[in-house]
Amino acid sequence: MFALKRTTHTFFCRLALCATALLSACGGGDQGRGPILGLGAAELVSVAVTPATASVAAGLSQQFAATATYSDGATRDVTAGSAWSSATPAVASVNAASGMALGLAPGASAIGASFGGKAGSAALSVTPALVVSVSVAPQNPVIQAGSARQLAVTATYTDSHSADVTVGAAFVSSAPAIASVGSSSGVATGLALGSSVITASFAGKSATTVVTVPAATLASIALTPASASLAMFAKQQFVATGTYSDGSTGLVTNTVSWSSGIPAVATIVTGGEASGVSVGSTTISATSGAISANATLNVTAAPATLSSIAVTPAIGSVLVGGKQQFVATGTFSDGSSAVITNAVSWTSSAPAIGTIVPGGLATGVLLGSTTIGAASGLRSASAVLNVTASAPTLSSIAVTPAIASVAVGGKQQFVATGSFSDGSSAVISDSVIWSSSLPAIGTILPGGLASGVLVGSSTIGAASGIRSGSAVLNVTAAVLPPVAGLDLKGAASFAVLAGTSITNNSGGTTLITGDVGSPSQTTDPTQVAGFTNYKSGAVLAGALADLQTAITDGNSRSCTVNSASGIDLGGLVFTPGVYCYAGSINLTGTFTLNGPGVYIFRTASTLNTTANSIVALTGGASADTVYWLPVAPTTLGANSVFKGSILGQAAAITMGDNATLLNGRVLTAVAVTLRNNQISK
Repeated sequence: MFALKRTTHTFFCRLALCATALLSACGGGDQGRGPILGLGAAELVSVAVTPATASVAAGLSQQFAATATYSDGATRDVTAGSAWSSATPAVASVNAASGMALGLAPGASAIGASFGGKAGSAALSVTPALVVSVSVAPQNPVIQAGSARQLAVTATYTDSHSADVTVGAAFVSSAPAIASVGSSSGVATGLALGSSVITASFAGKSATTVVTVPAATLASIALTPASASLAMFAKQQFVATGTYSDGSTGLVTNTVSWSSGIPAVATIVTGGEASGVSVGSTTISATSGAISANATLNVTAAPATLSSIAVTPAIGSVLVGGKQQFVATGTFSDGSSAVITNAVSWTSSAPAIGTIVPGGLATGVLLGSTTIGAASGLRSASAVLNVTASAPTLSSIAVTPAIASVAVGGKQQFVATGSFSDGSSAVISDSVIWSSSLPAIGTILPGGLASGVLVGSSTIGAASGIRSGSAVLNVTAAVLPPVAGLDLKGAASFAVLAGTSITNNSGGTTLITGDVGSPSQTTDPTQVAGFTNYKSGAVLAGALADLQTAITDGNSRSCTVNSASGIDLGGLVFTPGVYCYAGSINLTGTFTLNGPGVYIFRTASTLNTTANSIVALTGGASADTVYWLPVAPTTLGANSVFKGSILGQAAAITMGDNATLLNGRVLTAVAVTLRNNQISK
């Protein structure tokens, strides 16, 4: 009996030793690798995160895994048992229990995993959001032969935001003989009976709409206004509406041929915009084939007389065959000034050397110099155009402003002006190399846009070859930027709001998505179903009062940029901020808002955009937080694509023919003029 007990004891001892060895061989240990029968277990040595580097677009996810390594060389997947974290949560978030990371904004973040007192990390790069899909609007429009319609493209991204990408889209028509489309503009024009599929493509995605051109032919054209008066140097927009054989009507302003009976009295350009030149009367005509219509334009003396003209640049230099744009600026008897380039008569003293056309665009023909003249009545000015065989050399660079001050986080646009060996000068901001002596205090981008980083001073340099110039950027303590948009309250539901009157062309194609409000309306604008037109009552009165409160709020915000002059936004790219200008805000071409946040544009003067100009939104910028606060009247050019809410305290707003505001509002205490516009709040 004693022998049997001893044998049993020996058997179980050996079994325990075997179990201990087996546990070690199978990777058991820390967190369940405790000692058995007095024997030691393997210790946790490290935690590794895989993949070590990864990249995702904003809005997409990346699964990370955590692997524990022990002192005996064994490994174990500890993804589910680790505590996960992101070093830069604004760039990427991570599920604290599962290790699933989500890209939020472009940038980089370290994704960490902690387990059993050990930690590891991986690098996650988040790239800009990718386009998931695009859509084109309007869907299936009917466009009469000879009429045109602007198509708009919206992209939806992986981070769920959407943006108007009409500017960057490519358009193609399946039947261009029936309906053509501008390859980059997206303007569709009806040409012949039938239908055509218009495809819009952007970032590898595409969408379609079917344009139908009915059998109707153009029967007549009507011009509005039928009679108009304007002062010298002022402008008047004419609108041509076609009536077709089936009784339908359509806008033909951009497809008819425009002419002025007496160009010396007034000129008119494609799109129907007339300019007063001298006192008198002329007939404005619009023609399409054998169909035409006339209107009368009377030009009166300007309220203020023209005192002088200045032509810039004073000296221009081009190669043979090169172009030089001259600009004429008039100063008037009341002290005001205005660009009158299109209203003056241009001449060249030696056309064999250099020619110039209406509008001030000169062309070099032969080597030599010619005097370029600009005249209006008794007033004139001149400049010199040098036509050279080789480009003049750069003599010096001047940077303006010479001293600038911004708050931390603020922006300052510097301008580099080059003086050349032939005496000419030109803005060369885009061709010089910009630098900051202390980037930790202030940085500067190509093109000359500086940003304040820390309190202090930095020298901003502009160089080209051996030539350079500099300025000083002083960075002051930060002024907290606005963290919220303007609260429109009762005015927020309105797409068009006017305290005195709305003038809308009869028989036009204006379409409003949102409430409309004004006590006086010549022709009620067409609205999308579900919205209301208020002509009196508490809702209208409250909205007008809330508008003024929002304007007061906007005017109280601290300026990110504060300029004593005006600005042309064409070709510029701005980030969120409050931009304040004493002079006019103009837009020629494309202006880009880049990045999410609040944009407020204030001007003590007018807000004007030219025909076909565009406000583009990129990088998450949203029209819902873009506000324009002009003191003087606003005029949007024909066929322009605008974004944001225009808030007029006591000045009129005029929408040019076929101008669109697909993401914004037209709100003012006085008058609004509409002409075949699409406005969507």
